[in-house]
Amino acid sequence: MAAQALDAREAVEIVERSAQTKSRQDVAATMAVYHPGGVLESPSLGSRYVGAELEGGVEAAALVGAS
Repeated sequence: MAAQALDAREAVEIVERSAQTKSRQDVAATMAVYHPGGVLESPSLGSRYVGAELEGGVEAAALVGAS
């Protein structure tokens, strides 16, 4: 199955949904936004999480935001 490209509106909706769930520190809702093979990268923190590592990265980001 070929990957389907997102249009600009869909991309903005995904980014907005991710920002909202992250600001609530809602790990489960944030994980629902990510593709199972997705990547979460934070160059300023020197971190990169891929695929199965994503949930740990989202949890770590929530802890950083809580402090």
